[in-house]
Amino acid sequence: MNNKFKIIVELYHWKDELKIPNFLFGIDNKTEYVAYVLYNREAKLPMLFLNFKALEEEPVLATIGYLFHELGHIKHKTYIGKFTTKFKIRSEFLAEAFAIKQITKYFPEYKELYIKSWKLTMMNKEWQKEYKIHYRAFSQIKEYKE
Repeated sequence: MNNKFKIIVELYHWKDELKIPNFLFGIDNKTEYVAYVLYNREAKLPMLFLNFKALEEEPVLATIGYLFHELGHIKHKTYIGKFTTKFKIRSEFLAEAFAIKQITKYFPEYKELYIKSWKLTMMNKEWQKEYKIHYRAFSQIKEYKE
């Protein structure tokens, strides 16, 4: 079974397990992001895009974290609203807090590694500059402050 198929199976497993509302799925291997969620007005559903080229470079734990993070956007409906800076920061905070909660519950043996990885990423000045919204949001997460 190839990695793309495994990731898609994993995504839909967690969608069902976490009772995430229905969403459309797409592939965008040209985006700078590993994954993102947009609202599809025509279908009146969120659409989750994955960048499989970027995901190939990521360790399994990071991939699981990204999937949980994007499912958090869908769970909290952060794809709808006025996309002010304050809204975007809150959106990323909710999605990442959701990811940490799921990793804590379903993968407790990896929680500390996941948190440590993000703490290291957040100390990177280039990352802070490139992902200002994420940095501001993640800086509010209790586990990343400790």
